[in-house]
Amino acid sequence: MNGQQADENMEIDMDGMTLPPIGTTTYPFVGSFNGNGRTISDLTVSNDDTALSDMPTSSTPDTAATNAQIVGLFGVVGGYSDTAGYSAPAKSVYDVILKDITIENTDPVGDQALAGIAAGYVNGVMENVLVTGTSTITNISGITAMSFGNDTRTELSDYALVGYCTEPYREVCKKEDVSVYDPTVELSKLSTYGEEGQGSAWGNSIDMKSMYDRLLNVYLPLESDDDAIARYPSSVLVTVDRTGASEVRTEAVLEWAPGAPTVGGYPVVNYSDDCASYSFRQHRTKNA
Repeated sequence: MNGQQADENMEIDMDGMTLPPIGTTTYPFVGSFNGNGRTISDLTVSNDDTALSDMPTSSTPDTAATNAQIVGLFGVVGGYSDTAGYSAPAKSVYDVILKDITIENTDPVGDQALAGIAAGYVNGVMENVLVTGTSTITNISGITAMSFGNDTRTELSDYALVGYCTEPYREVCKKEDVSVYDPTVELSKLSTYGEEGQGSAWGNSIDMKSMYDRLLNVYLPLESDDDAIARYPSSVLVTVDRTGASEVRTEAVLEWAPGAPTVGGYPVVNYSDDCASYSFRQHRTKNA
């Protein structure tokens, strides 16, 4: 699948299915998978050939898949060892949600393995891959971790997202520059599900710029509105009525305090209507 694009265009519930990993040391996944923000859920991935439930009866299985040393939903992503004719795509796996995925690392060749929920071995770009729910890895006792480069650890994690990632693709991140009072963002590759700009690229599903603009429109008319000051009562009349079956208490404000409460030394103004209520701290700065 060198250079080919695969797209997920619907939610995929794989409850009850057990499959081998996508991409092996013999046939690594060297295409590009776009999840389009969709979810793959309730799938079991195993390297025990007796557990695989969805293999065509007429197929001759690749032992690198059925007893794979490298396991995850995606086993081997990108070129592996001497993969010939391989050209890396811009993104290998991106914009997909993995929910309640179970990785069974029970029967690897030589009792050595790499295991990750999203992928076992990554030599490419994986972006916006969310692992959620009760996704875990089952590592049978006696299986040790494969070693690569300076990574000589022998223990396997039950919760690793990726078993091993090659050096060129580690710790890649893009910074976003924002200002507090008028938020702006640069286009970012970290945006959710491929979106760019202010929307869900900043604050994920919360559009922080739109929220700021909406609150600013609520606040500005309050600056010159004396009735908006968050005053508090200085005296209250409390009436207790015990003539009925139960005690009834009522309160009435006799007098409002002349000043307003402060937070951090700054006065507070209030706004409320039938749908919402807000409190703003008036923090003003003067330029010399």
